Amino acid sequence: MPKPLDGRCESAVGRGRFPDSPDPVIEDGEYTLNDNRAAGAFELSFVDEVVATLHYTLDIETMEIEFAYCEIEETLMAAHHCRELLRLATDAVARQGLTVAVTCPVALKVTDGLSA
Repeated sequence: MPKPLDGRCESAVGRGRFPDSPDPVIEDGEYTLNDNRAAGAFELSFVDEVVATLHYTLDIETMEIEFAYCEIEETLMAAHHCRELLRLATDAVARQGLTVAVTCPVALKVTDGLSA
């Protein structure tokens, strides 16, 4: 379960909580990213099957979103799925004018690998 940030956020983020809420579904090739705001998670589907989930919390005072916990199926494509999940989720958040804090160990490992 996502943790609150200093008690100022909610893990379940209603559609009206984000500024200028766009469609919460993004399609990119064979990937689909669904912003499941009721669960506070981005869900990545590959060929119509959910392969990874990135749980988040939103600090409503600073408008910062925290990528807190990642669930991913252990497959040969897991690292690629994780990179795509982070790329699409970060793009979706940036379009809404929010900043991102990454505390998820899996996400940190992937982002460290991308910057190396």
